[in-house]
Amino acid sequence: MLGFARDGGTCYLLSSIEANAVRLLAVDVANGERTLLAEDPVYDVKHVEWDPRTRVPQAVVFAKDRAEWVVLDDEFGRDLARIRAELAQSGID
Repeated sequence: MLGFARDGGTCYLLSSIEANAVRLLAVDVANGERTLLAEDPVYDVKHVEWDPRTRVPQAVVFAKDRAEWVVLDDEFGRDLARIRAELAQSGID
């Protein structure tokens, strides 16, 4: 188990049960319903990026030859793209 959303209604976990690789799931605490948030058929989720206010996952990183980010939150994705663009302009990769 990775933790709970701030509202306590959702639990987040990494699991490879019924899958080939580790994936990110959300579990509704009230009824146990599972929602798949991120998976890759071959590679494990190796990192989860959290919203510091809500404790909801914003992105995951898969453990491929090079880290592959998958954005789960559009606002976070826009921020990440802006930061990457600024780093590229400054010559930092």
